Amino acid sequence: MEEQTTPVRVQHKFNVGNLHRYLLVKSLVSNGDTLTVRQYSAGQSNPTFLIQTSSSSYVLRKKPPGELLPGAHKVDREYRVQRALFSAGFPVPQPLLYCTDVEVIGTEFYLMEHVKSCSDHRAAFFSNCFTDCTLFNKARVIALLDWELSTTGNPLADLAYFLMPLYWPADLNITSSIGSLKGIEGNANVKLKGLSY
Repeated sequence: MEEQTTPVRVQHKFNVGNLHRYLLVKSLVSNGDTLTVRQYSAGQSNPTFLIQTSSSSYVLRKKPPGELLPGAHKVDREYRVQRALFSAGFPVPQPLLYCTDVEVIGTEFYLMEHVKSCSDHRAAFFSNCFTDCTLFNKARVIALLDWELSTTGNPLADLAYFLMPLYWPADLNITSSIGSLKGIEGNANVKLKGLSY
């Protein structure tokens, strides 16, 4: 997954020293550890980072910078859903901590284990997971990533979201804006209201 990271984008930079001190207090790093921080390149509305030391790897998800709409970018909800799923035995990365102290890196964030897979393939799954958020090891799902769309509500909304790529017009160039999803074609038998092609 390191090949899917880039240097941290300017608008998402944070104080790595503050993060190191916080993780030291939480016993997740040692005093001699140097943190390496890289940002995942695509697919997240909540900025996501690979945090590495010489012996450990973590994934950090935080709110984006700036003023946000109420109820948007609820990383606390992501953390709670992921923690509940992990506790029930679902294949999600182990959530390690949730931080509400915005003095640490400038916004709330949570930290989870970094899951590695041998074959590191991605596939469609459900809800937001169809955008590169399912890790496989051979034919086994080993982790479902990115729970930013987790919420309560009608489960038919998840089904509609999952089926959406099958029904948008083939000439709509939306795949360039949803991560590394490639090769999806619209369903030529479906006519969307107000659109003809």
